[in-house]
Amino acid sequence: MSENKKLHNGAVIVVSTYRTFRILWMVSLVIAWTGLQAVAAQDSDRFVRANQAYLEEKYQDAYKLYQEISNPTPRVYFNMGSCALKLSKTGQALWRLRQAEERWGLFDYEELQASLDQIYAKINVSTDKKGLVLKSRNLSRQGLRFIKAIPLVIMQLLFLLSWTLLFVLARKLLKKKRRGLLIMLFFSMFLLGGLLLYRQIRVMRLSAVVIEPRVVLYAGPSTTYQQVGVLVEGCEVRVDRNRPDFCKVKTKSQFGWVERSALGFI
Repeated sequence: MSENKKLHNGAVIVVSTYRTFRILWMVSLVIAWTGLQAVAAQDSDRFVRANQAYLEEKYQDAYKLYQEISNPTPRVYFNMGSCALKLSKTGQALWRLRQAEERWGLFDYEELQASLDQIYAKINVSTDKKGLVLKSRNLSRQGLRFIKAIPLVIMQLLFLLSWTLLFVLARKLLKKKRRGLLIMLFFSMFLLGGLLLYRQIRVMRLSAVVIEPRVVLYAGPSTTYQQVGVLVEGCEVRVDRNRPDFCKVKTKSQFGWVERSALGFI
């Protein structure tokens, strides 16, 4: 009887512990959900007030309100870029619009593209003679927009599923002597793999926009190093090394170190 009683008490303890953890888990979910709802409500209120400030031509106030939004959407980045454009802050405008572009979906792209074209035209007019600004690659961006719109996880799952199906079908196609179709399928898989690799590189590669009017390019990560060039506002760069105070950047014609505060990361 004593052993049965011990087993019974152990079962009671297990059940009681399970119920306690379940209650705590549900309470945690409720608290998290309540917190998310509160943050979403605050973001919605800031978005409405920022839009109103923009309509009243208070572009600086609107920009600050958009900045306070905790979870900015592509539309928020676009509106921030529009505010910066109205304030004649070309670097800030391009930075925010490029952030919007990287997160934009497949549809309603014309308005964003028009704003980007406007900024690129302004940059080219003012700085092409010095050759310090990367030229816009709108055609390639439009062609690759579909790839960027697909989440990386979805592409990885599709790639894995496609290869699994291909290996299942390969034996049947060989038996039926459908080698041409098999070669086409393998080629399609390699193409999908190339797209996946590109998407992975896009995720890993860090890009930025120069948001200050004139940024000195140094040979090393300090102002004590030799000055090797100058980057102007709106210049798009690739960030090779990222430090708390300095970043090593590269353009089509220059490379060196710049102060981190002068960059807006896309």
